[in-house]
Amino acid sequence: MKIVHAVALLLASTGACMADPECNVPLNPALGRIAPTRAHFLSSGDGCPSAASRCVLRSYLVRDDVVLLGEKKGAWQCVLYPIEAEGVYGWLPMTALHVLPDAPKPPLAAWVGHWVRDKDASIDIKLEGAKLSVDGNAIWKGREPSDIRDGEIDGEVRPKGDTLLIDEREPGSMTLMCIAILTLNHGELDVMDDSQCGGVNVSFNGGYERRRQPRR
Repeated sequence: MKIVHAVALLLASTGACMADPECNVPLNPALGRIAPTRAHFLSSGDGCPSAASRCVLRSYLVRDDVVLLGEKKGAWQCVLYPIEAEGVYGWLPMTALHVLPDAPKPPLAAWVGHWVRDKDASIDIKLEGAKLSVDGNAIWKGREPSDIRDGEIDGEVRPKGDTLLIDEREPGSMTLMCIAILTLNHGELDVMDDSQCGGVNVSFNGGYERRRQPRR
């Protein structure tokens, strides 16, 4: 089972893309998948982004990481990688990105079912016309029995290729709300979120298997 995980990003060195007015990722944007083994972020300002060595940052993404696509500047594209509360905004070469198709592949029916990560997280996906209805719930339990926190993801969305995006950001805001990326991977469901889909420590991250819907 492939488990979605955050790559070893050096968050302190991701550059000042968030302060760049030309770096904007719209709501419910196109999605891209990293093509090379490693794609380094590029700084902005002072002639950057460019291929010059002074623009290349230490932080990077790896092959098959999925990003939200934003504005373009020449041969470079602003992307959002939704990891942790702030997310990582940065410039990447467009040649490093494979844009996911608008049409769903596999077909919508392949998504439908009751998906379970463990006893603390599950996601139900139903067919709603030309879209999919997503309803996920997760909890986190502390040491004390009363310390239970919960979270949810929900929305009606249409896949882009083999990937679904739940995007609850506010229009015009750089502050991340709940963002979750769901990817079908050989009959299993891989999920990555930005830790904003519920209470502290609640996460949907991980691999999910389709199970029989429990009786109510």
